[in-house]
Amino acid sequence: AIIAALLIGATIPFQLIGLEVWTTQGELLGNITEILTAEGNDNYVVRGDEGEILIPAIEDVVKS
Repeated sequence: AIIAALLIGATIPFQLIGLEVWTTQGELLGNITEILTAEGNDNYVVRGDEGEILIPAIEDVVKS
């Protein structure tokens, strides 16, 4: 599971750019660099030391 430093329901997408993204185990994954809009849900592009990863912007994945 992923934790972003935000409250999903209280933000405007551009406010998310630059935020750190952490796992629930306390591992820093990187920062949100882009938001991709898809038919089913948005995806956050997170760039960190390991490169880029896509994180689906859904409640089961993004915790808070």
